[in-house]
Amino acid sequence: AALYASLPEHIQTIDFASLYEEVFDRVPLDHQDPVRLGEAVPRSRTMYDTSKRLFDVLVSFAGGIIVFPVVLLAALAVATSGTAPLIRPARIGRDGKVIRLYKLRTMLFDDKGDPELQKKNRVTSVGKFLRKTRIDELPQLLNVFAGDLSFIGPRPEIPNIVAVYEREIPFYRMRHTIIPGLSGWAQIHDYDAPRGPADIARTRKKLSFDLYYLKHCSLWLDLIIFLRTFAVVIGGTGAR
Repeated sequence: AALYASLPEHIQTIDFASLYEEVFDRVPLDHQDPVRLGEAVPRSRTMYDTSKRLFDVLVSFAGGIIVFPVVLLAALAVATSGTAPLIRPARIGRDGKVIRLYKLRTMLFDDKGDPELQKKNRVTSVGKFLRKTRIDELPQLLNVFAGDLSFIGPRPEIPNIVAVYEREIPFYRMRHTIIPGLSGWAQIHDYDAPRGPADIARTRKKLSFDLYYLKHCSLWLDLIIFLRTFAVVIGGTGAR
C-alpha cells in the first residue's frame, strides 16, 4: 500500500536485490527470480563479443611470443624431476563443454579433484615457485588464442565438481553461458576461492560475483578486472 501511495509523489524506489548489487557488487542468490535473472542477462552483444575476442587474440599472440622463453625455461626445470612438464587438466567451458587447459606441472600428478588422491598429492619444490609467480598458468595463453578461454570471465571448474555444484546451487549453470576466463570478477573480490573438493558455501559466494559479471559485463568492466588482476600478479598478492 505504501508503495502505491508513493507513486503520485514520484518517489524513486529500489528492490532489495538491486540495492544489494549496488552496495556489494554481487548478486544475492537467495533473492533472485529465475525469470528476471534470465531477462537481465544480455543476449545480443555482437560488438562487445567481437571486440573482446579481437583483444584476446592480439594480446595472447603478442604475450605468447614475449613469455615463450620463460615458459621454456620453466618447462625444463620441471622436466628435471623426471615428469612431463606440461599437463592438460579438464575443465568445463562455454555451454558445458569440456575443454583442456595447458598448464605447467606443479603437483606430483593430476588428482582430478578426487579427495582421496589429493591426500597423496603435493606441490613440488619447483611448483611452489611457479605457482607463486603464476608462471604455471602462462601456457593458457594458447587456450585464449584458440578461443577456449578469454582473459576475463568466470574461472572454469573441474567436471566432477561442476556436477555437484549444478545439483546443489541454483543458477550455477548460468555461468557456462559465456567463455570462461583466466581471471574474473569473483577472483578480484574473493581471493579465498574454493580449491580442491567441492565447497558449496564458498562456491555460492563465488557464484554471486560470477552472476554479477554476467549481468553487467562490458569492455569497461573487463578493463577494470584486467588492470586489478595485473596489479595482483605484479604485487605477488592473492591466494594460490
